[in-house]
Amino acid sequence: MSGPGFRAEPAGEGLAEVALGANLIRAVALGMFVERTTEVLHAAGFTLRDASRAAGSFTWFVVGRTVEEQALPELDAADAEQARRLFPTVARAMAERQATGDTQEEAFRFSVQIMIAGMGALQRQAAGLGPDG
Repeated sequence: MSGPGFRAEPAGEGLAEVALGANLIRAVALGMFVERTTEVLHAAGFTLRDASRAAGSFTWFVVGRTVEEQALPELDAADAEQARRLFPTVARAMAERQATGDTQEEAFRFSVQIMIAGMGALQRQAAGLGPDG
C-alpha cells in the first residue's frame, strides 16, 4: 500500500509477493466496511486510534481468510500422504475436525471470537481493569 503513512515493502528472497491492497476510494464497499467497523469499535469505547487499528486487523483477517479459502488446492493421495508425513500434528487435528463435522463457517466464527475476545482484553487493559473486567 502506498500513500501518506503507508509504504509497500518487497517480499524477501524466495517469498511470494501478493498485492491485495486496494485503494479504498475505488473499493468503496471495503472502505465502508472499514469505516463502519471503526465507528462501532470507537463507540464501544476504543480510542479512535485503536478502533482504526483493530478494524484494519479484522479487515486483513477477513480478506486473507477469503483468499486462502479460494486458493485451497485439491490434494491427490500422494500429496495428502506427504502432508501427513510433514505435518503430523496438523494432519491429526484436521482429521479430528473433519470427524466432528467442523465446517469452514464454524472455524471462521471461532477465529472471529478469538479476535473479539482479544480486543475486549486490550480494551480492559487500557482501562486498567483485570481480565474479567
